[in-house]
Amino acid sequence: MNSTTSLVNSSFTREVHAFTREFNGFTREFHYFTREFHAFTREFHAFTREFNYFTREFNGFTREFHAFTREFPALLVSSTIDQKNKKPFSN
Repeated sequence: MNSTTSLVNSSFTREVHAFTREFNGFTREFHYFTREFHAFTREFHAFTREFNYFTREFNGFTREFHAFTREFPALLVSSTIDQKNKKPFSN
């Protein structure tokens, strides 16, 4: 092998090595990113599960409260009538 071929081969080898080093760095960073993203999605999934539970409970509460408010005027009227019919100091 002459010196020109040897020089080209070593230059090519250096370029391939530099590219491989850069590519390895990229894949390492991408691996770190995917690991962090996976952790984030796991936490977000847990949050959405809790939020959905809260929403179901809150919807149940509002449904009960709505039913109560529909009945409240009748309860208020009946309570007022009971109070008017009571005689003072009677047991």
